[in-house]
Amino acid sequence: IFMHFAQTPPHRALLDALKTYEANAERPNGTYAAYDLARDACEACKLAMVIGTARQRAWACACVGAFTNINAIVGRCVAWRTLDENGVGCGIRAVGDAEAASELIAGVCGCVESAAGAGPGASASDADARRDVGLGVIQVLLSACASPQAGLVVRGEALMHATRTVFHMAIIGDDEASRTVAKTALTQIINATFKRAFDAGSFDDAYDSATASATTTTMMTTDKEQNADDVLMLLLTLCKIAAREGAVDVDAYLAHSKALALDILRQLMDGPRAATWLEYFQVQLRQPLSLALMRNALLQVPRGAEAEASVGILVSIARMAYGSLATRARGAYKQQVAALYPIMALHPLQSDDASTAMRVAALRLVRRLASDSQALVDIFVNYDCDLHAANLYERTAMALAGAARVSDVLERDAVLTCLFSILRSLQSWHARGNDDGSDGSADASSSESVDAANDGFDGELMPAVSRKVLQTLKSGGTAASPIGSVAAAAAAATVTITDDDSSAGAPESPSRDVKDDDDDAPIDVTRTTTTTTTSKSLESESVRFQKAKQRKVSIEKAVEAFNAQPTFENLRRATGDAATTANAAENADHMAELLRKPNSRLTQGAIGEFLGAHDADALAVMRAYAHTFDFTSIPIDDALRTFLGGFKLPGEAQKIDRLMEAFAARFCACNPSAYPSSDAAYILAFAVVMLNTDAHNPLTDASMKMSERDFVSMAKAADATSGLDDEDVAAIYARVSANEIKMQHAGSMDGAGTATAPTKTKVSSTLTQALNFAAPWRHRSTLKEASDETAELLRSTKALFTKDDSASADAAASALFVRASEPGLARPMLDAAGAYMLSALASAFAAAPDEARAAMPLEGARAMLALASSLQLPTLRDDIRDFLVAAPGFGRQSSGEPAATQSKEALNTLLALVATESRLGGVDAWASALEIVSRLEELRVVVGAGVSFNTRHAVEVIRAPLRRAPTLATTTTPAMGSVGIDSDAAAQGLLTPAEVAVTSWLATSGGEAIERVFALSTRLDSDEIIIYASAIAAVSHDELWRADGTPVTPGKLFALLRLTEVAATNMTRVRLVWSKLWSVVADHLIEGVTHPDEKVVMHATDSLRQVANRLLSRARATRAATHHADAVRPFVSAMRCAPTEKARDLVASCVAQALQRFGETLGAGWEPAIEVLELAARDDGVVVVANTFRACAEPLANALAVAVSREGAAVDDDEYLGLPFTCVERAVRLLGAFALKLAERSQTADAELALGTLTRLVADCRARLATRHDGDGDDDAIWVKTAWIVVCNALGALTARSDRALDALFNDVLDSSELDGLSSSAWDALRVGAVEATLNVKFDATRVSTLVIPQLTRVIGARKRAYDALSPSLWVFLATALRSSDPSVVPRALALARDAAKIVLLYGGDDDVTAWEALCNVLRAGVAVDEVVLDLPNASDVVNRSMACVEACDALSAEPGVPRAAQDAFIAIVRDAYRLARRVNDSSGGTLTRLEFAAGDALLKTLSASRDVNVRRECFLEHLTQCLVIDSDHARANDKKYDADETLSSNALFSTRERLAARALYAAPLDDVDCVRALVPRAVAMLRASHRAPTAEALAHFFETRVVRESLWYESTMCANRHAQ
Repeated sequence: IFMHFAQTPPHRALLDALKTYEANAERPNGTYAAYDLARDACEACKLAMVIGTARQRAWACACVGAFTNINAIVGRCVAWRTLDENGVGCGIRAVGDAEAASELIAGVCGCVESAAGAGPGASASDADARRDVGLGVIQVLLSACASPQAGLVVRGEALMHATRTVFHMAIIGDDEASRTVAKTALTQIINATFKRAFDAGSFDDAYDSATASATTTTMMTTDKEQNADDVLMLLLTLCKIAAREGAVDVDAYLAHSKALALDILRQLMDGPRAATWLEYFQVQLRQPLSLALMRNALLQVPRGAEAEASVGILVSIARMAYGSLATRARGAYKQQVAALYPIMALHPLQSDDASTAMRVAALRLVRRLASDSQALVDIFVNYDCDLHAANLYERTAMALAGAARVSDVLERDAVLTCLFSILRSLQSWHARGNDDGSDGSADASSSESVDAANDGFDGELMPAVSRKVLQTLKSGGTAASPIGSVAAAAAAATVTITDDDSSAGAPESPSRDVKDDDDDAPIDVTRTTTTTTTSKSLESESVRFQKAKQRKVSIEKAVEAFNAQPTFENLRRATGDAATTANAAENADHMAELLRKPNSRLTQGAIGEFLGAHDADALAVMRAYAHTFDFTSIPIDDALRTFLGGFKLPGEAQKIDRLMEAFAARFCACNPSAYPSSDAAYILAFAVVMLNTDAHNPLTDASMKMSERDFVSMAKAADATSGLDDEDVAAIYARVSANEIKMQHAGSMDGAGTATAPTKTKVSSTLTQALNFAAPWRHRSTLKEASDETAELLRSTKALFTKDDSASADAAASALFVRASEPGLARPMLDAAGAYMLSALASAFAAAPDEARAAMPLEGARAMLALASSLQLPTLRDDIRDFLVAAPGFGRQSSGEPAATQSKEALNTLLALVATESRLGGVDAWASALEIVSRLEELRVVVGAGVSFNTRHAVEVIRAPLRRAPTLATTTTPAMGSVGIDSDAAAQGLLTPAEVAVTSWLATSGGEAIERVFALSTRLDSDEIIIYASAIAAVSHDELWRADGTPVTPGKLFALLRLTEVAATNMTRVRLVWSKLWSVVADHLIEGVTHPDEKVVMHATDSLRQVANRLLSRARATRAATHHADAVRPFVSAMRCAPTEKARDLVASCVAQALQRFGETLGAGWEPAIEVLELAARDDGVVVVANTFRACAEPLANALAVAVSREGAAVDDDEYLGLPFTCVERAVRLLGAFALKLAERSQTADAELALGTLTRLVADCRARLATRHDGDGDDDAIWVKTAWIVVCNALGALTARSDRALDALFNDVLDSSELDGLSSSAWDALRVGAVEATLNVKFDATRVSTLVIPQLTRVIGARKRAYDALSPSLWVFLATALRSSDPSVVPRALALARDAAKIVLLYGGDDDVTAWEALCNVLRAGVAVDEVVLDLPNASDVVNRSMACVEACDALSAEPGVPRAAQDAFIAIVRDAYRLARRVNDSSGGTLTRLEFAAGDALLKTLSASRDVNVRRECFLEHLTQCLVIDSDHARANDKKYDADETLSSNALFSTRERLAARALYAAPLDDVDCVRALVPRAVAMLRASHRAPTAEALAHFFETRVVRESLWYESTMCANRHAQ
């Protein structure tokens, strides 16, 4: 029956049979063979699908679907067969025949189009039937295309047609449920297609384009190739649908289909193995995929809610798909990514005409790429570091900086999110170097999943059909959801695609993002252009790319310089060719070749200016440039067209002349016979240029244009061209007039993809024709208002896809793509984009309407600063820090603006930064931030005064200019725009609401934040803590001193006190670091001591004391002998620098208190402490000396006592931390100095205390040494012996100036029985140090003669040991006293000398030769007279002294018990005195007359009493003889005014000598004949010279003696005999 109906065309009967067959639910088994029934039924269904009603088509589709599910229909449908209107194709030969299967699938697909219109018998009630038709079609196609067990296999074009059918149903479905089911089926078909390809290994080998081209007409030889071709055709179909043109704002179907196709492509590229097939089909997909993305990305969003939403979705999806491409396959699509990036990301952000949807989509794209650290670094490495590529990364940051200035808050927040993503990626990339084996890239499930979720657009729907529903469809069931009418929602045109077999039943969510397991596997270089570099190369990856980036930046600057000033040097640098040198003659050919090469960085105008220049370098290059052309057999106008194609003619006539001259020379060289001379070619070329300008200038009136005749006449007017052929010249005219010689426009693209000199020239239509598609912007009026830069970008992007030949496409795709891996690349990346990022953050902060939004850029800047510090980018770090410091708005009085609303948040961020960041920079950097902190502390104090605090003071604190205000590098002044400023309150000097908020914040959490700044200073490393402390000191200096060095009164102490706190907090650091830190702190505190404000001095001194005491306490607790000297040493400088007495008193008191607390463990700190006390002891202030001594007397005495008690202990004992051995002497002298100073100022009580301390110390040492008198070399007593020497010296220094000390020395020290036990060395120390100390100062003879010598004589006379040790001192004191010019001293000294002689007789007798010699030396020194002194006023005192000494010698010589040698010495002293006086008198006229008489008379007495001795007899005779010689001219002249009674009381020399001679005559030994005979001649001579009574009487007495007379008789007789003879 079915065959009958099938062979005859009565359609109605066949359809009735189908109804009967459908109605017969229960049929007897075996009525029909299964396959025969299926064959017949399929034939009937095929016919019904073409001519049947909607209900019949639904039945037919359900029937075919049921047979397909049970594999009753078997066949392979590859090619596509089209049925005629009767449903008849080529005829059915077998169910399994491919043609039959193709016809059947064609029929099923045709049901969709037929159901959409009015078929035979259709009515309004057939809506349910149409729904059933669509459901049946989906069931059949899903089973045939997606089920792996289906007997009917649909491949090739059939698969594409089936896919398009389901795609169409997903758009035109009557209701949401129908569309959702269709989209879900489409998902499964596409997933199955990709799964078959991956399962068959279709992507294991490179794609064969030649084989692939045959898939459109023939079946593939293998399933592997067929599956790959199916995937490619599917992708090309989607690209074609997405790239359709039309008015998407009007055509809803077009908009929905484009959105659905784009979203499918996007999700396919988001799949885990997208990189595999994208790389596999890179040659085939580059153009169509790029075309689809570009056309949708450039759609102009119309005004209107529905249309705007529809087009906005397309714009958004296009950028999302591009993000997937850039993320997954940027290596294979390197040039496409670079070409599309400006359109996708940069143009919307830089153009003012871009819609909000486009800008938001661009920001989402930037955020996605920025969130993937690997992608971000790859972009930088492959584009920004490539000399011939655009700076995508840097320009992105630049675009974000511009986008941050928008007024829309949400868009600005999106910009900040992009910036944060960049920062996080750079942080994670940099952190890879700190984690072995970890990958810091934000891929896989970490970042891309989040970004994928965020990048979805509003209204995106997921497939709503579950896996159970799909299984129901495949098994022949019906969907429960009703199918309604067609909807127009653009958001429904989305579907989720996966290429994972695990998702066949449950399509993957767009938020899901998994990583291909093979992403990190080695890549075959035969299949990809991507290479992975490692840091194991000889030069690290970061170094290489940093150098490349630097070179690129250098060349870009050189390009800018050349375009602005075309010179050879700038050209050489701009080309970036290392082979060129500065010698133009050597490199002219090379530079010319470089200029001939396409170079988008150099503008044609600059090239033309350079080639036309007159300098030698430019001329050499210009000639070489002309020689690069070959004009052989070319007409001159065509040659000129070629010549002018590479540059723009300059405007100066001379430059054009030089260019034309070079062109003419080259043209004639290539064509020697063309023209008579080069001049002819030159003139003709110039004429052609003029003709071209005249003929094609739109401003020239047509009637005024040059005619052919005019041109011929002008060209032949010169002699050189007069012989040219008119026809040839006319032909040139015709060609130039018809075809303009187009100069290159000035606008060209530089290396970064930006237009250097934009132009308004329209885009040539041939460009669009070459692309073979309609440009979407061709009819857009909005693009006319686009920026010139964007227009240039669009032109360059379109030009990328004009290459149709596969060879050129392969060449373009073969550019090397580097997959970065080294963490060090984060540094050049941040360096390149940091300034733009900071500018964006500053702009966002300045425009922030509230604190919450102000916190975002502040935190971003803080994170960027930390990264810049970690990457060692000091310039960027300083710029960021300056921004954060300037953000609070403090110190803006000079600009007249108070702080803005954001100040509180800015202060919060700044305090957190200072409290946590450890690498802000140098001292100035820290100081600029800490100055704000100090201001806050001051404001905190002002606010803390209560509710009624001084408002004007608070305003002054906030707005007073900062000494260290930063100079911002950003173009936007941070912070403090005009947002939230109350100008009226500011003008009135009142606090604005923002400033009030700051004061309130300080009273709560702000105070805690300030405390954390200084409490967390321990986090800083060894170098930074020094810088940190130096910065606080600098801030404190600014608070205390003005810029000109004058003090600020009253000074501020906030920073000074914080500096003390920091020093105390960091005291536990190692000694090297602490020493440096303490040096900084101490130096500033010392500077504070010099301040004139007493409050500042007090706090500075107290701060020194606090830190020193804490350090000393720590040292005492740990028994560590470190830091002692460091703790006390600053007080020395403070004491020296303190300008006032009160300041010095404070410093000295601090040291004295330290001695009281830590004297036992001060160790090396004793030395600077004693130095401070020494300065105090020498101070002129009475209060300083007294207070210091009272405070330090007891600890000094105790320390000295402990030091002396170190008997038997080693000097270098590490356990001993008391007064060091080297400081004992200074300590004792210090006590003496205090005692002397106090005594001088009549402070008796304090002086007695000091002297008593010394005396006790001496007694202690004396007692210890008394037991060791026999151990001079005992090493155990070295400490005590040294102390004894020092204390004796100190006591001696005191006794030299203090009588009370002198009494203590002789009564307390030297009057003790313990002295008998002292050794000789101890006695020497006592004698030299204490007793003879008076001799070391200015001599006071009275004090010595009345106090020292008597006491010393008493001591010596009391003890034999004292006599042995101190007698040398006695002789020294006596000799010194006798040399005194005080007349009252000599008698006392001589009396004491006689007492000393008695002591010598007592202890030494006549055996102590040394003592007697010393006594004689004393007297001899007293007798001696210097002749120079005789001319002085005190000459008489000297004479009197000598006379007294003569008398003493005379007396001592007569003392019983005096040894003979001593007597002889005394006589010799007197004799020498007499001789001296007589000699002086003879020469000077009687200056020493009295001395002569006294010495001579004493000598007469002494010698006359002991003349029995032969030696003395001779001396006596000699002396008598000298005394009888009185005749002297000086004596006579000097004696005229004196009479006899005045001789002894004056200098009457003659009278004195007469008297002495008389005494000599009376003393002459008359019983000694020899003596008498010797004296007679002298006596006779006296008779002639003297006739006065004393002498006359003596002479009479002398001559009356018998012996004399006999002697005279004898002499007379002898004389007479001699006369007679």
